[in-house]
Amino acid sequence: MFAYAPFMRAWQLTLAFSIGAAHVAGACGHDANPAQDAVAVDASTIVDGPATPCTPGQALSCTGAGGCSGVQVCQGNGNGYNACACETATFPAWRQGMAPWQWKEIPTTSLSAVTPPQNTGGGFYGRLDAWNGVAADERSLYLAASGGHADYAGNEVYQMDLNVDAPTWIILRQPTPANQIMLDVAHYADGRPTSSHNYYNLHFVRSLNRVFRFGVGSAWGSGNHNVGNTDAFAVANNDWDPANTYGVTNEGQYARAVCLDPRNEHVFATGNSRLRRFDPATKAWTDAATWPDNGSAVYYTPCAVDPVRNRVLFFGDVYQTNAGGLAYDITNNAFTKITFTGNTAGVIGSHAAMAYYEPALSSFVVKTATHGDLYNIDPVTLAVAPLATSNGAAVPNAVNGVYTKFVYVPRLKGYAYTPGTSSNVWFLALP
Repeated sequence: MFAYAPFMRAWQLTLAFSIGAAHVAGACGHDANPAQDAVAVDASTIVDGPATPCTPGQALSCTGAGGCSGVQVCQGNGNGYNACACETATFPAWRQGMAPWQWKEIPTTSLSAVTPPQNTGGGFYGRLDAWNGVAADERSLYLAASGGHADYAGNEVYQMDLNVDAPTWIILRQPTPANQIMLDVAHYADGRPTSSHNYYNLHFVRSLNRVFRFGVGSAWGSGNHNVGNTDAFAVANNDWDPANTYGVTNEGQYARAVCLDPRNEHVFATGNSRLRRFDPATKAWTDAATWPDNGSAVYYTPCAVDPVRNRVLFFGDVYQTNAGGLAYDITNNAFTKITFTGNTAGVIGSHAAMAYYEPALSSFVVKTATHGDLYNIDPVTLAVAPLATSNGAAVPNAVNGVYTKFVYVPRLKGYAYTPGTSSNVWFLALP
């Protein structure tokens, strides 16, 4: 049975059908797993609902409208499969003609052009500029409950569909009314999450079709309220799930590393004493290994999962030099201190960068706050080298850190970058 990779790259997927079965050939999404078996099923044989129980996130190959080859994914509740979805090779107008590793500005995509009718406190600049980032699903960007401290109180949710010719931000849900806004809390009086500096905390969990915030970095108020409450915005319901549905990450999530495993969407989040892991299938947190020193080692530090070597790399460690980092062995539940090498290894200690494992390179990429600068990190030797791109000098510097301002968007085959509230979205094309 084909194990669905949430970050599957459809353009890298070839379905070779035989009698009763097929095999996936090529790289599988952002997990770059070896080929796995897939069952060839006509869309008409799949019936939604309890009569066809399945594993959430599981995918079957199928035949869609017009005879296209597609993928049918099990719903988050396991009760049945979604409709057959066929991928096409057609990009929107702004994405067409881009060369690999080319940066491009997408016109009229500045967040500053869209505001709620009421300012519930602070300034609208804080939605991105106040140590925040975005989340991404297959084709869209999301910004949720972002602001915090004394910067912005609104907890509204935005979306931008990038798979259209002229993308723009829209408000999916308006903010909590001003008379229900509270200071230094995890949730406002209406039960919805406080606005916060979100740092690395926003991630889209595709198997649950939700924008998750894994902890409160710095809540609206004094700036000293940072707690581990996990909250999720259900896109289908256009509302937040009830408070305390998903427990807590651990201790407060002030500027701490959070990253998602593209193979199973397990989330690794930093606590003071240990690493913790969230499983979307059980919607529960479990303890992982204790830190060699403590969780402050990875303040303002990105992490990324290496799906080939089954480990999590943390690109920084304040208890070492700027070239120091940490590796977490998922299988053995153990940390190892590591040292990055090369003439540019010092950039690993850059404040508030972002990192991903990139299958197109079979290595990691790290985005720093300077223009379009990226670095390639060999996952075995840990050698660091600049990654050549075009038009990078025109990209604005990130405002108050990169964090999840730099996100992978599978349908568009590249990375979207939102440097700040007043900047347009920029896009980096992959090969």
